Amino acid sequence: MKAKRIYWLIEARHMNEQHEAKIKLLKNNHIVPIILHDFDSLFEQYNHRRTSVVIIGDEFNDNDLYSGFQHILDQPELAGTRFIVSLSRSDNDLVHKAVQLGFRDILPLDLQDKAWLQRFDFASSGTGATFAQPVPQMTLRNICAVNIPARMVWIGADHIRLETRMKIDPGSKFKLMGGLAEYLGTKWLTLTVVEHQRTNLRYRFSDAYICHWSLPEALKTKRKDLLEGLFYQKTKVPHKAYVAISTYDIRNQLISRLKSPQIDINVALHKNSMAEEPRFLNPDIVFIEEKLTKGANKELFNTMMKHIRDDAPIYIVGRNIDQTYYSYWEEQRQQEFIYMTRFTQNFSAIVHRKLEKLNHDSETATTFYIRKDHALSFAEINLSARLVKIHPESVELAVPYEISNYGILGIESPLLRKVLSRAIYAKVTAAFHHDDPDIRNFPYRVHGYLSDLLNQDRVALAEHVVRLFGEHMKRQVENLKVAPLKFEEQRTPAPQAEDSDIIISPPTDVPEEVSLKEDDVPILYRPKPKDTRSGYQKFVDGFKKYGRDLRVLAIAILILLAFYAFVFYARPPVTEQGRVYSEQLLKFQQRFQQDR
Repeated sequence: MKAKRIYWLIEARHMNEQHEAKIKLLKNNHIVPIILHDFDSLFEQYNHRRTSVVIIGDEFNDNDLYSGFQHILDQPELAGTRFIVSLSRSDNDLVHKAVQLGFRDILPLDLQDKAWLQRFDFASSGTGATFAQPVPQMTLRNICAVNIPARMVWIGADHIRLETRMKIDPGSKFKLMGGLAEYLGTKWLTLTVVEHQRTNLRYRFSDAYICHWSLPEALKTKRKDLLEGLFYQKTKVPHKAYVAISTYDIRNQLISRLKSPQIDINVALHKNSMAEEPRFLNPDIVFIEEKLTKGANKELFNTMMKHIRDDAPIYIVGRNIDQTYYSYWEEQRQQEFIYMTRFTQNFSAIVHRKLEKLNHDSETATTFYIRKDHALSFAEINLSARLVKIHPESVELAVPYEISNYGILGIESPLLRKVLSRAIYAKVTAAFHHDDPDIRNFPYRVHGYLSDLLNQDRVALAEHVVRLFGEHMKRQVENLKVAPLKFEEQRTPAPQAEDSDIIISPPTDVPEEVSLKEDDVPILYRPKPKDTRSGYQKFVDGFKKYGRDLRVLAIAILILLAFYAFVFYARPPVTEQGRVYSEQLLKFQQRFQQDR
């Protein structure tokens, strides 16, 4: 089995037995970690030999970490790499920054080996990976909120374009937190979805939304000042270049010559990714090495070409290029192919002139592009949710919209904040539709493991969950010991737990409604009314629960049984059957004798 190679950045002075144990664990599972001790070494090594997974330890001081994070943001070669933070200390700001930058996961160093390896495998895998939820879990129905990372691409007087990992229907409303809200001096903004898009993406999220935004009168002056400031320092929307070149020297030369604020460079992590990435990026210009277009790579190249715009120039880079090989694309699609065997002195100027001829759909007189490193580009979508299951290492949430797999989301919960005194983060391992009549406004479920909890936090949460469950069961036992109520006595609701976060449903025949409050959003729980239906109505309602095909089959069987019953009871008596048979036999004998 071929070993997988990854990079692990660890500050040399803080390397300890936990690091050694995890390194040994990886090697035993055919994963070779190359240990580096500073960011410069990481970037130099990565440029020579790329890998899909990089672990960054939090042992460095904050200045070095944030400087390294910023360098990651600026390097197009690192786009698509799965970055994982190895967490050895509690630092909510560090985790929040990593989540904003789209890191793949937060991995506590003090996890048990089996759990650590399972999480690493899930975080470093591609699509299709599964992760089993730990058991047992305590079932709840607690109010909470989730924050989904998003990035702002451009802003206008009335509309904003966001990219995120979530499916939202046009017309839906949500709260937006982050840099824009902070600038305007408010906790959040309310946005309405106008259009959902899945192409022309600038960040490696799965979905983009054009949203309408409005403000109260008190904040409109600040919005005017913001837009005027963006107008005077207007950043031109950069063109998107897609680079699929495997040779190290050629790739580095090309990137160094292309780098400018006017070009947003996306580099294919490996040759297989070049087939699908252009579908989402919609590049304005493509650079591809000749050897990645022929032979075993021909199908990948053909698939990539299906996702390239007809007006996007394509540079074929190599030596002794057979230009006739690309004649089909040139003739059928009028695609412009440029064959490049070396870099000329005016290469950059030629590329910029070609890009200037292209138009941007999103660039208008009233729309302003937000740079990737600008504070306004970082945002979070805030949604009300329900915490329906909990384990010291995982949660299950009910949410109003479908959240894409593999992302990391923040969780604000009174129950969790009471124990941990902060918000926490969870890695989404599964997302699916789930109808629950008691919480109709939250039709989707999310499974996730708690990403940023160190061992002392997991222990504290486990003790709290056990205490709540014990107190609840103790009350149930006490209720069972109470003498049975007389028929005419009025029943009273079941008691609430001391911890207000635990919602214990009252008896189903209590007429009043129980109402909770989350900020300004009312959360209503309606007890189920007593069933007063007749036996016949219960039968009909129960029959309707089965699928249409089963109901048709059951009706057909009943009709067939009724027909056989009718035939059986409609037949003549046995004595009559004998008389008829004797008469028929006599007639047959007489006819036989006549024939003779």
